[in-house]
Amino acid sequence: MKKIFLINCFLLISVFVFSQWDWQNPLPTGNYLSSVCFTDSITGYVVGRNGTLLKTTDGGINWSENDFENTNSLTSVFFTSENIGYAVGVGGIILKTIDAGKSWIEKLSGTTSSLYSVHFPVADTGYVVGGSSILHSTILKTTDGGETWITILNGTYNLLNAVFFTSANSGIVVGQSGIILKTTDGGTTWTSMPSGTTNVLNSVTFTNDSTGYAVGGNGTILNTLDGGTTWTSNSVPSICWLLFVHFSDTNTGYTGGYNCGPLFKTIDGGITWNPIPGGPFEELSSIYFPNIHTGYAVGAYGTILKTTNGGDTWTSLSDKMTRNILSSVFFTDPNTGYVVGQAGTILKTTNGGNNWEISTSGTNADLTSVYFNDAMTGYVVGTMGTILKTSDGGLNWRFLQSGTTTGLTSVFFPDPNTGFAVDNTGNILKTINAGENWSIIYTNTNGDLSSICFTDFNTGYAVGGNGTILKTINGGTTWTIQSVGLNIRLFAISFPEANNGYAVGSDFYGGIVLKTTDSGTSWNSTSIGDADLLSAVCFPDANTGYMTGSYSQWGYGKLFKTINGGTNWFEIHDGSENILRSVFFTDSNTGYVVGFYGAILKTTSGGVGVYENDKSAKPLFHIYPNPADNHVTISNFAKVSGEIIITIYNSTGRSVIHKLSRNQNSVEIDVSNLATGIYLVLIQTRDGSEVNKMVISRTSEY
Repeated sequence: MKKIFLINCFLLISVFVFSQWDWQNPLPTGNYLSSVCFTDSITGYVVGRNGTLLKTTDGGINWSENDFENTNSLTSVFFTSENIGYAVGVGGIILKTIDAGKSWIEKLSGTTSSLYSVHFPVADTGYVVGGSSILHSTILKTTDGGETWITILNGTYNLLNAVFFTSANSGIVVGQSGIILKTTDGGTTWTSMPSGTTNVLNSVTFTNDSTGYAVGGNGTILNTLDGGTTWTSNSVPSICWLLFVHFSDTNTGYTGGYNCGPLFKTIDGGITWNPIPGGPFEELSSIYFPNIHTGYAVGAYGTILKTTNGGDTWTSLSDKMTRNILSSVFFTDPNTGYVVGQAGTILKTTNGGNNWEISTSGTNADLTSVYFNDAMTGYVVGTMGTILKTSDGGLNWRFLQSGTTTGLTSVFFPDPNTGFAVDNTGNILKTINAGENWSIIYTNTNGDLSSICFTDFNTGYAVGGNGTILKTINGGTTWTIQSVGLNIRLFAISFPEANNGYAVGSDFYGGIVLKTTDSGTSWNSTSIGDADLLSAVCFPDANTGYMTGSYSQWGYGKLFKTINGGTNWFEIHDGSENILRSVFFTDSNTGYVVGFYGAILKTTSGGVGVYENDKSAKPLFHIYPNPADNHVTISNFAKVSGEIIITIYNSTGRSVIHKLSRNQNSVEIDVSNLATGIYLVLIQTRDGSEVNKMVISRTSEY
């Protein structure tokens, strides 16, 4: 299969569009990792938020990320053999692989509840548990190796966090409020067992048919010696929130989580638990020992740890240049770029982000903005009035006297000698001698200022709180307020052309984009409902633009793209859960985003990648009518048994319809809500996948 990077090619070939961003810091990922499972001492799998699905075949030295296009967070992974494994997660997603993780197929779960744990006591029989605030507890069961799943009633409304079966019929489920459920008939009936605690229980495991352990909130550790009928309490410090428990043999076990500091280990079957000194032990979520000596642990911020001596010492398998918040990214050419952020962080790359090096800034101030006016000369601003300058391409930085102790938020140089900076009290600062001296030239009494840019030596703009947009046409001598008539908070401004500019921010209900086509005389607003606020905007050309933002309710970052000069914006998935603070593209295809917890990601496909279909393969499916109006039928040329997954993508690469069916010769889909245009239909079966073009037309234009 040949890889190409063409977006506007739907009329020429059949293509499959997917998001394509690569982590550059941390490595292999910066996402929260939820679960780890190994099939032998060197072959293992890790799943996490934002669809993260990693595999190693060399004991964690290298990790590869699966290309399965899924943005649902994955919470648990389990393998029944070297080749067959399962992963479950948010939204009721269940994935299965039969080729050791080379490919994953989504299975129909029959629920939209979040699924938190999967366990197979035997090859074909497995159980999944979870729940939601609306649907409450969920227990699913399969007896055909995950091909079909049925919902099992259990008589509780508590969310269920973990499941473990000692045989095909006998198992324990634990969850909220100290709930423990036991079954001895394969889940047909469940009995609530007294746990002696109301603390949430997050994990359960058994070392034999009788002996088991459950752990949870406030340092709770429970032990059973009769198969889960009665439980006795043990504990570690109450501030510790235990998320996992795992035993490498009958007597040796491990538990941990967050607020714990260390890991805890027992060598006497859980009678005593002792802290393991050292670390690094950050917030850990899962641990797995393929043998008594070798173990792996995963957790927050992409943490992956390994031990080869039974947990006495651990080494990090994840590469973190920094975990500080990164606030601004700037490239002087396709290879050379700079990132600045919290606690004086300055990073530099000279090979397009393949490697980043730490530059000594000489300050602990939070750095907020970086700007270079040539390959050697650059400026950085930050809190406490900090202004730094380099004249040797970032090898050395020296302090400049800003004349203020306020927090500087943005810096811009329209020519080598003339520069401007703004601060969080509404001041605009200017230098006319390459930064050696600065003076306040204007104070905005309407609020703070967040961003400044110039389209030429004389014409510049600054934005900030209370809907402030300022403009100068005389190099900053005077500034006028450009009224937008909105009570909004603006964080960034960009002018890809002299007349066309964009400002982004929040209207306190969601993200908002302002656009001008007349050099700021008038502005039109567009609301972006999928984000609470928008923090940065970048246009590599007049039509192509990108915005970063966040959705604070879930703490997730957001990334948006336009290909028609801001008329329409669509969300693209960068593969990160982190809040994003800055975006920079060196051309229409190559770009970088940075944000919380040291996140740096890169794309070389404009944020969207495209695969060309294999034209030599004979199609198995027929789409009709095509063009379609309100309904379309997808039918088999040849009989296809098993599950069929149909995903329809619009021209931006965004999934607009997702449908699963089983053992059907034809599937009818309602497309009445789709706008007229060209769509791609991805059809996945157990034998492979194919992509076809579909046209929606409700006029005579086709």
